Amino acid sequence: QMLASIAFRFSAGSRLCVACRLLSTSPCESQIRGQVLDEALARVPDLGWTRSCVEAGARTLDLPETMADLAAPRGGADLALYFIDSCNDKLEAQLKLRSSGLSSAGEISLELVGFACRERLSMIRPLLPYWPAGIATLTGSPSLALESAARLQRLADDICHYAGDRSTDLGWYARRLAVGAVYASTEAFMLQDVSEDLVNTWAFLDRRINKDLAAIRTARLPTCWAWLGASHLAHTDGSANSSYSKPNINAINNYV
Repeated sequence: QMLASIAFRFSAGSRLCVACRLLSTSPCESQIRGQVLDEALARVPDLGWTRSCVEAGARTLDLPETMADLAAPRGGADLALYFIDSCNDKLEAQLKLRSSGLSSAGEISLELVGFACRERLSMIRPLLPYWPAGIATLTGSPSLALESAARLQRLADDICHYAGDRSTDLGWYARRLAVGAVYASTEAFMLQDVSEDLVNTWAFLDRRINKDLAAIRTARLPTCWAWLGASHLAHTDGSANSSYSKPNINAINNYV
């Protein structure tokens, strides 16, 4: 039994050393970490956004469970951030192909914005029932909230860039804020949508693009900032309570 115990510890130690050597070089580190977290994502339905889930992913690759500390030091939060990064990377690759040959006239292609938002939202569908819990792991600290917001900012920037926005004025910020708001609000809507094939979510997305983004597609300052203020009042009726079903049309007329 003692020999068996020593052999087991030696085997586990050897695997850990191999894992550490793999993680000591940058390309391998990213590759091994990605493999572990990809395996972990497949186990989210059973284990949730937890460290145990990451450990299970490591075991699947015949790596020691201690790899979980290297792949996801903050457990489920790092797994959720990896999921966001992975989806954003996949979307960017699609947009690069789809936007080739796009006119550089400076106008944002609303069709491409709609495609990008829909594709990105569709990437959540395999884990949709569990994604609210994933989001919850990112609200545990201000630093995690900032990291999550930075990824939304990157998503909005990618969508605007590949949709044709090459502006250099301050409207650059307003358009990205608008796209980010459209995506975030649609994702929140999707998490509560019980319609078949999410038809209500896609209808909601189309409305937001046609009503919110069309107003600032080619607008320059101060029109962009006026739209943002009007849009906020239109959807909140001037209060902190969001109400997309009853837009305040007078607020829009006063601002734009």
